[in-house]
Amino acid sequence: MSETEKLIKANEDQAKSGPLFPALFPKTLFPSLFPIQESSAGGGLAILTCMDPRVGPIFVPGFERVTSIIRNAGGIVTDDVVRSLMVSNEFFGVKEFLIINHTDCAMLKFTDPELQGRLEKKYGKEAGAMKFYSFSNLEQNIKDQVQKVKSNPTVPKDIAVSGLIYDVETRKLSRTST
Repeated sequence: MSETEKLIKANEDQAKSGPLFPALFPKTLFPSLFPIQESSAGGGLAILTCMDPRVGPIFVPGFERVTSIIRNAGGIVTDDVVRSLMVSNEFFGVKEFLIINHTDCAMLKFTDPELQGRLEKKYGKEAGAMKFYSFSNLEQNIKDQVQKVKSNPTVPKDIAVSGLIYDVETRKLSRTST
């Protein structure tokens, strides 16, 4: 049985109990009471974090209170991340964006040219145009990603944007130094 099939099978029993967060689905139950909102009023938290499996809802207490979780290699702000954050703002009422990077991140362990060369050698295909957004300093990366969101002209100025570091050994979240 493939991993996908195992996931589907394990999900069947869980899905029988209904939505995990029923409060997020009142529109499904009572659509006439909830017209589409065109404003960014509301609350909630959207998190951008790394795709590393050590950083996630099971391991970071408080994730169950999060409205949206966006993941990619390194927790890097890209155009697609900003697009997802803005959808979270407009349709889920998210008013706070949080970026979480973590210790022992693979993105700290190579440079873009190193990985591009490795892939070209391994697969015999040009990889020089591919951007991986590796970084060498965890705290500086958090600051850079926060600044990318804050300086994006699409992101409303009333959206709070901050960054934290998750220590994968101690499981503690901490603020970056200023």
